[in-house]
Amino acid sequence: MRRIDELHLEHPFMGARMLRRVLARQGIFVGRRHLGGIKEKDMPRKKTSPERIISLLRQIEVQMASGVTLPQACKQAQISTQSYYRWRQEFGGLQVD
Repeated sequence: MRRIDELHLEHPFMGARMLRRVLARQGIFVGRRHLGGIKEKDMPRKKTSPERIISLLRQIEVQMASGVTLPQACKQAQISTQSYYRWRQEFGGLQVD
């Protein structure tokens, strides 16, 4: 378990299959499902601040008014369209002071 944690800290973007292969080369045999569960629990989720969300929504609205499509505007803002719709529903009427 300690070696898994060390590898995960060294290579945080390494998937469960790759981690399993590296561990197998070192003589440690672990199932892929076990590794996937460990990575999901250990990785903290990013929490975007409400101020950042409101500014992103405003930025996307300005781009869409200038003729950019929603998927293109979301890609430039580095968020998914699903996040845009979820955030617009939650923060749509708010403004930053």
